[in-house]
Amino acid sequence: MWTQDKVDFNGKYYKIKNGINFPKPIQKPHPPILIGGRGEKLTLKVVAKHANRFNVPHASIEEYERKLLILKEHCLKVGRKIDEIEKTLRADIIIGLDDKEVEKIKERIIKDGRNKKYISGEKWEDIPKEEYFNSRIIGTPEECIEKIKEYIKLGVDYFILYFPYMIENNSHVLFAKEVIPKFK
Repeated sequence: MWTQDKVDFNGKYYKIKNGINFPKPIQKPHPPILIGGRGEKLTLKVVAKHANRFNVPHASIEEYERKLLILKEHCLKVGRKIDEIEKTLRADIIIGLDDKEVEKIKERIIKDGRNKKYISGEKWEDIPKEEYFNSRIIGTPEECIEKIKEYIKLGVDYFILYFPYMIENNSHVLFAKEVIPKFK
């Protein structure tokens, strides 16, 4: 449907007769396929075989590095180079002008988290807070810059960023002014 005007498809679960997709995607022959997840046995195997891009949500530096090593093994098994796959990271940015402001945001996340039943399938109270914050880009602008540099050294090509409470504390503005210019 991305490459032809009308398509017939007869699959296990779906059937399409004269299927139309308009407008067609700009990329030829199709948009890049991004597969995201944390699964090391199945997800990374599918990434190695089919994906143009791979995304890991909320991974610490150590976890991201481990995922890349496993992905590399899967790529070798299917005869593909890991460098053919763009790497992305979905990360929360918790940024403040100073340590006091960062701690204030962290405290609010912990407080508000108690009201949530689940985060990524886990009960909030079962998630070690140090592990939770270690898997975010967190700190002053300088600290955020250093952590982003660490991910880039691992091979991260793109960042998909989320700013908790950005409306209240303008963290996105601080990030745009102090962090983004360091990577242009």
